[in-house]
Formats: sequence, structure tokens, C-alpha cells
Amino acid sequence: MCKALIWIGSILYVAALGIWIISEYGLFGQDSTAFSGIFLVFFGMPWSMMSNIGPESIWPYLTALTPLINILLLVGICKWIRKKG
Repeated sequence: MCKALIWIGSILYVAALGIWIISEYGLFGQDSTAFSGIFLVFFGMPWSMMSNIGPESIWPYLTALTPLINILLLVGICKWIRKKG
């Protein structure tokens, strides 16, 4: 069950990151929109709320990396559960 959750979370993160990159940089003729990174914000909660600790110019990139914290926490919790069980 844990591996499935990690895989699903990772796939959704890569998809959200792809949507953000495509929209942010106008790839494939897409218009740049302010809402392109909204999925990254949701996947990175609550850490994405703290992405404003750095300079304003890197906020979008910090927000894009915050879902990795949740994925790493999930991996750690799954390893801990496996050791206990």
C-alpha cells in the first residue's frame, strides 16, 4: 500500500511539475498563466506556505520543490512502518 501511495504521489508531482514548466515557459504554444503552479502548491502543503523564506525571485522554484518534502516524509513513514511490522 505504501509503495502505491509513493508512486501515485510521485507521478502526480511530476505531472504537476510538467504542467507548470509547460505553462511557465510557454512550451508547445501555451500561454503563460498565473494558475499554472497551483497543483504544486496543493501537493506541497504545508511546506509551500514557507517558500517565501528566500528572495522573491526564487519563490516559484522553492514552491515547485516543496512537494518533494511530502514525498520524502511518506517514504520515511513507510520505512518506519515496515520496520515496526
